[in-house]
Amino acid sequence: MAGPGIDANTPAAQVAQAWGMAYVNLVERLREHHQAKTDLGLLMKPYLDAGMLVPGELLVQMVIAGLGAAQSWMVKSFPHSRAHAQLLTDHGYLPDLLVELCLDEASQLDRMGGWRQCAKCGVKRHLFTHPPTRVGVCDPCGAPYPALPDHLRSMCLEKIADYRERTDDVVGYYQGRSRLVRVSAQGGGEATSARFAAALGGSVAP
Repeated sequence: MAGPGIDANTPAAQVAQAWGMAYVNLVERLREHHQAKTDLGLLMKPYLDAGMLVPGELLVQMVIAGLGAAQSWMVKSFPHSRAHAQLLTDHGYLPDLLVELCLDEASQLDRMGGWRQCAKCGVKRHLFTHPPTRVGVCDPCGAPYPALPDHLRSMCLEKIADYRERTDDVVGYYQGRSRLVRVSAQGGGEATSARFAAALGGSVAP
């Protein structure tokens, strides 16, 4: 699991593929079932069409269907709550570890609000994923990029606070069972994938 602005899919998918683990990305799996109109997709359709939360039991069934009979597995973006976590456990799916990718608040804000447009030449870029040669300065024209507007900063902070509030119970559930490990997502990319794999006791390389 990971908060806003933190890419959890890349390291999770890389490690799962390298280790031959079954991998379920909840968001992608929801989309697949919905578009393919599977039995589960049809059961979830009324909730998705109405913009409502899909019941936990249906989500758990979807995750289990994706994992099949795999002996080693990884799930991204689930569970969302203590109730979901308990449902997974009740169905025999208690993970060895819950990995939470973490960043300090300033770094999260950089990633969430990193898009900037130069007021002088109009060039757009993300200051984190594609940083300019000189920090905060537009490469083509040399003009400074504007700071993150206050209203966007407030929105980002609200999303960070909402994530913490929503996931506290899940974190507590697995922490109470000594199954929580926190991994720094600083630097992103290969560095995060390497730390992610190390937390599980291995490396990205097979």
